[in-house]
Amino acid sequence: MGKPRPAAGELLRSRRTGRFFGSIFFCFQWHLPHQRRLLVSWVT
Repeated sequence: MGKPRPAAGELLRSRRTGRFFGSIFFCFQWHLPHQRRLLVSWVT
């Protein structure tokens, strides 16, 4: 296991950015199935 990149470490260290990216990732995960469903219903 190598050392993480400084940028990644900084992002993980910062609570604000961590929470920011976490919320974005959560929203993305939550919306993806719905978007896929909408896309499929729209395409077909």
